[in-house]
Amino acid sequence: MKLILFRISQGIVFLVLILCGFNCSKTEIGNSSNTNVNSDVTKNLIDWVITLKSKSSDIAKQSIDSLLNMASWDKGVINKASSNKSVIYIPLKNATTGLAFFYDSKLNSVDSGNIIQVTDVNDFSPSNLIKGVLTYYCLEILKHKSTTNFSGNYSSYSIFNKYQHEYRFRVGNVVWRKFVAPRIDTKKIETNSVSFKKDAYECEWWGNFTRWSDGSVTLNYVYQVCYECQTTSIGIASGGQYIKNQCGGGGGGGEGSGSASSNLVKDIFVNLTDTCFNNVYNKMITAGWNTTLTGLLRNTFGLNTKMNLRIYDVDAIPSSNPYIIVHGDSPVPPSVDEHGVLNIEVRLSKSTMTNSSLEFMTTILLHEILHAYLHSHGVDYATQHSQMQSGYLDIMAVSLRTIFPNSQVNMTELAKAGLDISNQTVVANRDGTQGNKCRNSN
Repeated sequence: MKLILFRISQGIVFLVLILCGFNCSKTEIGNSSNTNVNSDVTKNLIDWVITLKSKSSDIAKQSIDSLLNMASWDKGVINKASSNKSVIYIPLKNATTGLAFFYDSKLNSVDSGNIIQVTDVNDFSPSNLIKGVLTYYCLEILKHKSTTNFSGNYSSYSIFNKYQHEYRFRVGNVVWRKFVAPRIDTKKIETNSVSFKKDAYECEWWGNFTRWSDGSVTLNYVYQVCYECQTTSIGIASGGQYIKNQCGGGGGGGEGSGSASSNLVKDIFVNLTDTCFNNVYNKMITAGWNTTLTGLLRNTFGLNTKMNLRIYDVDAIPSSNPYIIVHGDSPVPPSVDEHGVLNIEVRLSKSTMTNSSLEFMTTILLHEILHAYLHSHGVDYATQHSQMQSGYLDIMAVSLRTIFPNSQVNMTELAKAGLDISNQTVVANRDGTQGNKCRNSN
């Protein structure tokens, strides 16, 4: 009798273990238990990104360098998605985007990694944003229902900043999914074929589509894709979509192409007599630079005052030091009008940038706007450069690459213009031996 009872109890224990095993494997998929990423896993993530960088073009290497520098590795969180798979979220400093990694915990290796953005949520902490990553991974990769009940938008771009897809989740379910694909229906676009030639490159019309939960598909916009151009990308700092190529067209919008009310720039008054300076201004406007500038001011320095900008040029700007050449300044102290809007004036010197690259002129203009804005908020001029040096160089470099997506200039170094006058990249662009030339074409 005792033997029979012992065998029965063994069977019950064995059955309980089986049931618990199945139940635990299900509940650990999509659970909400986040932990910090340990140093060994962090090293694997960094090594994986560096390996990608080593196989990339020079321009891509610069972009990946910015990601490595901006990543807050010590604030990353990890969440188990299955017995062997985990998702990891690493926030980026002073940015609305982050890095997501899909990690094999058994092999201690990275399956894949992306630049991602999670929006339309109330809590922007890493422990909450990772829920968007986890929901996507459970539903679309593991094909398993997530228990996070996450609601919000999830956008994904490759480490090389190439658009992949967007999802809208509601209580853990997919509401819609956006994707890009060649546009087969050519009736509504001005070409007789999907494939066409532009500037000696073979190009295609592509579309951004939405697939709804009922299976229907709608077209959002069309744009041109050439083999040597990248498609839709995301502003790393401000988080808006833009077409990252010279042949891209409508629908993509500038970096951070959200509502105008989110921008700090209210009105811009431009009186530029120099053709090249006008070229710089037009490039900046096309790239949505006012939203980029907003990201620099708001995210990096925590400043939120609306401003009017007056930008103009003069033949030369006098220097109090004969050994220093002045390329730009803010001659009039910033003032606040009766509506609480800050008025800033920035002037550029035509004579000192006769041979300079467009990239250099753009950097100087952004640099001087930052000076004026910081001054208006009581930041002593003597400390402004140190604040810029420690706070905004990586974001400035990302912004410059947005404005000049095909430039060969090392933007990480060029961002130091005005801070490091002996920097080789700065000097080369100042003298016009690097970068996009303007003067010779006029």
